[in-house]
Amino acid sequence: MKGLIRNTQNNTRKHFLFLLFFIFTFCYSNAQQGREQWSEEKAWEWQKEIGIIKGFNQPVEAYPGMPRKEIFKKAAELGFNSVRFFKSFKTPDEHIKYIRELAEDADLYGLKVSPVLSIQYIYYPRKDKQKAFEEAKAYTQKVVGAFANDSRVVLWDVWNEPNCEESPEMYEQMDWIEAAVGWCREMSPIQPITSSIFWDTYINADTISPAIKRRSDVEAMMDVHNFHHYQVAEDHMKGLDVMINRLKKISNRPLVCTEAIARTTGATFPRTFVGFSKYNVHFFTWGLYMCDMNWTVSWGRSTYEPFEPMFHELLHPDGEPYDYRDLQWLRNFHFAREGEETDPGAEVTERWSKERAWKWMINGPIKGLSLTDKKSSDISLTKQSAFYNGIRVKCDYREWEKDQNSFYQKMDKLLSSCDNSGKRVIPALLTDDYVNEKDSILAIYVARVIKKYATDPRIQAWEIYTHPGRKEMDTEKLDRLLRILFRFARFEFPNQPLTATPWVCVKDFAPDFDYMKALIHGRMHGWDYLSFEGGSTPKLCNLIWELSDIVSFPSSQKAAETGWLTSIAYRYGRPLICTEWIAPDKQEERQILDIFAKSHVFWYHSGALKDENSAKTFQFKPITTPIK
Repeated sequence: MKGLIRNTQNNTRKHFLFLLFFIFTFCYSNAQQGREQWSEEKAWEWQKEIGIIKGFNQPVEAYPGMPRKEIFKKAAELGFNSVRFFKSFKTPDEHIKYIRELAEDADLYGLKVSPVLSIQYIYYPRKDKQKAFEEAKAYTQKVVGAFANDSRVVLWDVWNEPNCEESPEMYEQMDWIEAAVGWCREMSPIQPITSSIFWDTYINADTISPAIKRRSDVEAMMDVHNFHHYQVAEDHMKGLDVMINRLKKISNRPLVCTEAIARTTGATFPRTFVGFSKYNVHFFTWGLYMCDMNWTVSWGRSTYEPFEPMFHELLHPDGEPYDYRDLQWLRNFHFAREGEETDPGAEVTERWSKERAWKWMINGPIKGLSLTDKKSSDISLTKQSAFYNGIRVKCDYREWEKDQNSFYQKMDKLLSSCDNSGKRVIPALLTDDYVNEKDSILAIYVARVIKKYATDPRIQAWEIYTHPGRKEMDTEKLDRLLRILFRFARFEFPNQPLTATPWVCVKDFAPDFDYMKALIHGRMHGWDYLSFEGGSTPKLCNLIWELSDIVSFPSSQKAAETGWLTSIAYRYGRPLICTEWIAPDKQEERQILDIFAKSHVFWYHSGALKDENSAKTFQFKPITTPIK
């Protein structure tokens, strides 16, 4: 048994390894039947025959008494075709009965099953290693033998996430896995034999160590590669590249990720699936329904507290998807054809759902103060006007470039001051003043600042760019820069929504223009009254709103024109923020506040209000639609 006996100072371990070697060698040499490891050619034949595995883990009921068939029926409707599961039993017969029942129910809806063996949970922990080893073999061969020719079983997972660190336990577990592979082979299963040996995504593929070598040697015994990946988006998707390269160096075999999806680590459905499509990876996402396993929050967290986003799983208990867009990614998943680009970019795929955006902004209305460039550093202003509950502050890229520590100290001081006075902050990060800097440098600035405060509840939202095109005439340049900035910001997966404010206004209305009737059902009006200058265009404005979690716009016009712009922004169905507004006079100000109240617009006023009492009493009004 290759690599089974090695030098060690632990006499107990040496004795145990010798014992494992003796038992395995004896049993293997006297086996009456069995098969060898699949060749790479045989493994690829299996993939061609099986198609693409689109599976989920653990068919746990959403509520007590939920029929298991209902779970499988729903899974099949969503596009899944396989289910992987763990469950430990006292006897092999009980495990066989459970697998058979699941296979029968799953088969009714076209789903195959992938059982995880219980060696590590039942036998490995026992103190009597010799007896445990003998019983583990008997258990493995009875269970695998019962389904060795059953096409409803798609693959065998002999050991889930073995120890991956340099330790005696890791070497011992590798020995057990190596033996288990041999036991399975003796039963000549038609399914591939695998184990998720590699699930530590943080080790570079070029790393060489005794532990990596030993694990690689055991991984090389598998019929297909099986790994786990909950950090696919790490370092702009390089985390997945590292994992795939590591496995490909061992052998060229089909790839199966038997555990995936952890939204707060960046392993969202889109990020995971674009990577899996690129590398032709079969998958099993974790969970299906929100359930009493509390998998909807990240490891170590409690669902007793509110949470966002959902960590694992796909559906609420009533069957409503957490995010409908995930269903499209699941149903449309395919292995990328040569030269096909399946990734529309994180700036698009990681945009918050409307539901998540509204959840974040639901504590409104925000009645905020937009600090001017000259007053952005005056923290005393954050304490004025008790009715303000928000501050918008313009950040200076040059300050960050010159001294990041000083920049963050200033930001910390501002956040602390605002927090003490009951205000949340929107930092505005960039303007056209910096557009001639390298795109990559500006993107790093945006990403690092957001990363620093990505989980800070004192931040209301991030305004990545203010008025693109106000000075810069090159629209294509702005288009490219905005996409890069949003992409880098998205890869930080902040807890706050992202936005940008376009450079747009409304053409002044003629005194006799009936702006209300102009927008009546069937009349062709809306964008035609919007005005764009410099490098700003309708296409650029749409791109900004298309990439943003919340929709921002500026206004220094009369109420009629401000309402018109609000109506166009309202079309996007997301929370609206007027990041900079100031009215010509007191009457217009009151009318604008009424418009904002009806359309649920969060606002940040520039300068002193003309009617502070109206602002103090401002609140959202219910949205009602007459029924005809």
